[in-house]
Amino acid sequence: MKAILNKKIYFVLLILVIASLPWHEHLNGACTLLLMLWTFLYNIYYRPAWHEWRERPWMLLHWLWYALFAIGLLWTADYSEGIFNLEVHMLLVLVPWMWATAPPLHTREFHGLMWVFVVSVLLTLPYMLWGIIPFYLKYREINMWLITQTTPFHHGFLGMYWVSSLWMVAYLLSRKRAAALFFIFYYLLVMSVLLLINAKAALIAFAALSFLAPCFWLSSFKQYRKHLALSVAVGFAVLLCLFLVGIKVWQGTNYHYQVDSSVNLRSAFDLTGFLQYSFYHRLGQWHCGVEVWTQDWQTFLFGVGTGDATQALNACYTANDWDWLQGYSTHNEFLEEAVRHGLIGLLLLLAVFLYPVIRSIRRGNYWYMLQAVAFFIALMVDCYLSNQKGIVWYMWIGSMWYMLPHREDRTKK
Repeated sequence: MKAILNKKIYFVLLILVIASLPWHEHLNGACTLLLMLWTFLYNIYYRPAWHEWRERPWMLLHWLWYALFAIGLLWTADYSEGIFNLEVHMLLVLVPWMWATAPPLHTREFHGLMWVFVVSVLLTLPYMLWGIIPFYLKYREINMWLITQTTPFHHGFLGMYWVSSLWMVAYLLSRKRAAALFFIFYYLLVMSVLLLINAKAALIAFAALSFLAPCFWLSSFKQYRKHLALSVAVGFAVLLCLFLVGIKVWQGTNYHYQVDSSVNLRSAFDLTGFLQYSFYHRLGQWHCGVEVWTQDWQTFLFGVGTGDATQALNACYTANDWDWLQGYSTHNEFLEEAVRHGLIGLLLLLAVFLYPVIRSIRRGNYWYMLQAVAFFIALMVDCYLSNQKGIVWYMWIGSMWYMLPHREDRTKK
């Protein structure tokens, strides 16, 4: 009876956490704290044995990566910034621990959590429109400053929540064999919202899922495999061309220009201009990220330390007279981790990312695999795991997909 009561309370608290994800971080933090406190009290009472903990290798990988943040303080000059990074990444320990020690949920309960998340994300739309429409009616303009002010938090992170909700809708409708009309409507809605708020990384992840999901589906039909191979080849060719164009832009310029002071006031519909501006910025950020990481063998292996990445990058920006980049990260999570903790940190981050992907493929949980592709692409163009909002998104959404019951679990039962 006590176990049933604990599971019900745990599930209600988990609903609060999932529902608060697309909203302000303080609200989500309070809900997470309640869930953590209940899990902790339950573990004091129940004291589950180590062998009863679920997904131990997955949990330990996250703990090991978090431990590297603590170890990196030993060679950090900016100790206060290092402690701040340690606090920001605390969910790397807490979220896997709560899933590992909490009572397992049934598939229908995961479906309920997904619907809660989808509805919560949908409610952010009227919240945004409440601020956007009066401004537009008065000034006939929608700009990036307004978008940032009217979203629950930064539009880049909100964009990834919309992409995640789209993938959940696709999964839920596939399970219920519902009409495809609703999915098409929701797909167009998500695309419209991403274009409106100019969530660049989310747009790229959205495009990747839109391309890869049909390709993966076609792979199950033998007669379409040649067409699938051709499609994938074309996709890689397009990416290669974009990369070569980027290199050409880099080589054909001295990278000296003044920052557009009105960038935050740029029209939300000026997507092309905003993408060009962001891409041009990233060229300098990636260049300095590689330069800092490879400056000597010690930095290459161990990085500059948990709290010194910003200072090291700022020094590189100053040395190249790129003062407009002061304070910017590398905008590539893998490169950012290489700067912080060197090759060791980069390999550990790849292990943290790839282990659940490989494990999910073996279990037949292909939905997580494709969702992970969107995660991976987003991490290539932004440092989502270097701030708390990104950690919250990655840990909760990723772990919920990863813990979803699959074929192996049903066989054991």
